[in-house]
Order: sequence, then structure tokens, then C-alpha cells
Amino acid sequence: MSTATTNRRDQRIADDAAEDQHLLCSAQGCPCRWSIDNGKGRLCTNHAAAAPARWPEITRQLKDAEVDRAMDRLPFTPPAKVVDKAAAIAKLRGFRLGANAGGPKDWAHQLAERERRGENLTLAQRTMWREALGVRAGDAA
Repeated sequence: MSTATTNRRDQRIADDAAEDQHLLCSAQGCPCRWSIDNGKGRLCTNHAAAAPARWPEITRQLKDAEVDRAMDRLPFTPPAKVVDKAAAIAKLRGFRLGANAGGPKDWAHQLAERERRGENLTLAQRTMWREALGVRAGDAA
């Protein structure tokens, strides 16, 4: 797409947005289109019927109603389950300690055992289990 085409498209979008703003109620931030011009400016029916001191409150109510309508259109999501705090902590502790909860260095002992059985471990695995258990490369685990 050429720059000229892009600029024309961008200009059309900007013009449409400006035109839409021109159609909105003149009360600051109001999301409604104006429908009454009674000398106070072009206002929606909500603002035209109220004193200017109440306009911010009316605008807030209109925006809140707009958000509520948008939320009603969202698909239903069931609420999250309530979890027993003690059970959640125990489950997290199990993750931290390893699958069989044999201690925080159980993973290192498992790697050492795999190497003793003759399994080829990567250099990183060998280095890490030895460092975790305080074993030097030449020593037996």
C-alpha cells in the first residue's frame, strides 16, 4: 500500500472520528449523541433535563450503564473454585520438594542414581547434581 493511499485512509478515519465527536452531547465525556439544542448547547436528553451541576454525575452513570451492557454481552465464565488454604499450601510444598516429597535435593539424588545405573546424563545434569550434593567429579556419590 502506498504512502498516499495510507494517508488518505488515515485522513478518512480521522474525519469520521471528528464527525462522531460533533454528534456527541456537549457535556464533557458524555457517550450519548445530542438530541436537544435548548440554548445550553447540544445535549442528550439526560443532560438537557438536569442542572449543569449534576452533569458529571449523570455522565458517570451513563458510562457505568454502558460498561454494564458490555459486560452482559461477555460469555459466561463460572466463578473460580474456593480452595482450602491448607490444601493449597500442602500442594505447593509438594511441588517445591519434588513429586515424591523426598526433600529439596531429591532431584539430585535421583540424577546420581540414574548415573550409577549407567544412564548417560548431560554435562549440565552431572555438574548440577554433584554441586547440589557437594560431590566432586572424581568422588563417588
